[in-house]
Amino acid sequence: MYWFFIFAPVLFWLGRSIPGEEQVKVLDSLLQISGIIFGVMGAWIAIIYPKALKNYFGKTLVEKLDTSIQIDSLMKTMKISSTIVILCLVGRFSFPIAKALICSDQVKTHLRSICYVMTGFMIYLQILTVFQALKPMSDIQDEVDKEVLESKADAVIQGAAPDENNIIVREKNANSD
Repeated sequence: MYWFFIFAPVLFWLGRSIPGEEQVKVLDSLLQISGIIFGVMGAWIAIIYPKALKNYFGKTLVEKLDTSIQIDSLMKTMKISSTIVILCLVGRFSFPIAKALICSDQVKTHLRSICYVMTGFMIYLQILTVFQALKPMSDIQDEVDKEVLESKADAVIQGAAPDENNIIVREKNANSD
């Protein structure tokens, strides 16, 4: 997160020269992306973790804690995306009002700079949420890989050999004649 604070002064300086209309276009794009990510995460939780969601409701606090660990990462992603959606909507709504009420060019320049830093921060958060959304898929892949390795180890212990597609094939017992 500290990387953003290194680039914030640069964004502040660049934001002075970027017109408000261009910044609104960036906010609109960010709003759409955040909305899509929010929807995808909600669907993903409902499809991939339906058991966890069923188990969550009607359980004791200790049981809820166990279940919530499974979906915590995706919920955090949804919270960040929904916060970004809210901030984009507020910014989109307040930008024309501020433009109409503020007469001083110096104040407008500072507001554009501040808005550009905030937009940069929201983009940074959105990028982090995309990576965070990919983490559960990585965890699922790790679990699948672990099961395949355990299956291969069991097969080797029991005298079976893996075939060319890395699928364990049990050798037929020669004494079965």
